[in-house]
Amino acid sequence: MLNLKEPPLPGSPHINYCFCEGGIILRREKFTPGEGMPQASSCSPTPPIRRRFCIRRLIGVFLAGALVMGSAAGLWRRQKTAPLRTFPLKYWDELAPEAAGMDAKRLATLAKTLRGSGCVVRGGKMVYHWGLPENRSNVWSASKPVIVHALLMAVQQGKLASLDVPVSTSEPRLMDLNPGLGYKDRTITWRHMMSQTSCYGVQESPGTAFDYSDFQIALFIDSLFEKVYQATGRAVDHDIMHPVLYRELHMQDAPYLGVRRQNKAIGRLNISPRDFCRFGLLYLRGGKWLGRQLLPESVVQETLRSPLPATFPRTAGHEAGMISGQRSLGGGKNQDDAWGSYSNTWWTNGKNSAGERLWEDAPEDTVGAFGQVGKWALVLIPSLDLVASWVDTTLPGGTAMCWNETGRLALSSALSRLAKTVRPAKR
Repeated sequence: MLNLKEPPLPGSPHINYCFCEGGIILRREKFTPGEGMPQASSCSPTPPIRRRFCIRRLIGVFLAGALVMGSAAGLWRRQKTAPLRTFPLKYWDELAPEAAGMDAKRLATLAKTLRGSGCVVRGGKMVYHWGLPENRSNVWSASKPVIVHALLMAVQQGKLASLDVPVSTSEPRLMDLNPGLGYKDRTITWRHMMSQTSCYGVQESPGTAFDYSDFQIALFIDSLFEKVYQATGRAVDHDIMHPVLYRELHMQDAPYLGVRRQNKAIGRLNISPRDFCRFGLLYLRGGKWLGRQLLPESVVQETLRSPLPATFPRTAGHEAGMISGQRSLGGGKNQDDAWGSYSNTWWTNGKNSAGERLWEDAPEDTVGAFGQVGKWALVLIPSLDLVASWVDTTLPGGTAMCWNETGRLALSSALSRLAKTVRPAKR
C-alpha cells in the first residue's frame, strides 16, 4: 500500500494516493499549499531533507503508471466516463452523478416515480439515494438470493459435499413421504431447492417441473439453517449470517432474517437499501470483495446465469403429501411461471416460450431479486456497472411474486428509467 501524506513543498501541489490490497483504489485526494491537511494515522511526516527524494519517487511511480495506461490525461478522461471499481468500507464513498457518468435529473425523476426509499451505486460508489436508505425493511421474495448465498457458503465450508446432495440426508422426514408416488421426495437435492424444481408438495418428480412455492422455500430455509448449520431463531443471524455475509461486507444497518413468533421460525430478510446494494455489488464483482474471493467466480456466474429454459414445464399443481405441520413463508404453491428467466432465485431478462422478453425495455443483461413484482428490489446491470435497490415503492406489484401484466410492464419501465440514467460513453 502506498500512503504518502506530507506537507507540500513551497510552490508545489501535493497529491495524496491511497491503494488497498490487490491494487483496488480506495481514495484519491488532492491538496494544494495553504489548505488544511488531515493528520495521517498510518504514517508520519517525512523529514524535510527527504521530501524532494520522496516526491521524485512519487512522480516516477505516477509516470510509470501513465506510460502503461497510455497517458495521464487519458487515464483522467477514462476515470470520468468509467468510474473506478471500488468497494465500500464502513461507509459508502459518494460520487456526484456527473462524475459517475450519470444524469442527475433522470435520477431525480426515477426517485420521484418510484417513491419509497432507494440507492443507486455505480463503480462501487454511492451516486444517488432518496427517502430513508438507512432504514431496514422486509424485502419479501427479494430475500431468496441471500438464502441461496448461505447455501453456497455451506458448500464452500464443507458442511455439504455439493449442491447435488439429497436434502433427505439432513431432513430425514422426507424419506417417508408419498409412497404412492415412489417416495419421490427422497431424491430432492439442494440444487432443486434453489431452482424451485423440487416439486415438494406437488405430484411431479423432483427436477421435472417448476413450482414457485412458499412451502418449498420454508422447507429450504428450515432444513438449511436448523439441520445443516444447526442454528435456530436469532442464532441464525448471530452465528451464521453475520460471519459469512454481514460482517464480510461491512454492512452498516444490522440486517437480519425475520424471526416469526410461531416456533421462532426464520422468515424474510430485513435489510436497508444501502446494505442490499453491498450484497448486489458482491455478485456484480463475481464474488470478490476488497481483493478477497468470497465465492468462486464460476459459482457466482452459474447462480446468476443459469435460467430454466423457456420450454421447462410448470407444475400442474396437483397436491402431494408434505411433512406434518409444514409451514409456508406466506404464500401458496404454483404461484408463477419461470418465463425462461428464473436462475436459482434470481430473475434474468430472458424470454418465455412465446418469445416475449420479461422486461422488454431493460438491458438484456439485467438481473434482479424482487418482492411483490418489484415493489422491493435489488437490481444488477453488469454492462453499466450499476447496482440499485429500492423498497416500499408505488409500483403496482401485487400481494405475491406473480408476473401479472400490469406489474411486469411497470417494472420494465422502471428498469428502463434506471438504465437511462447512465449517459452514453463519449467516443
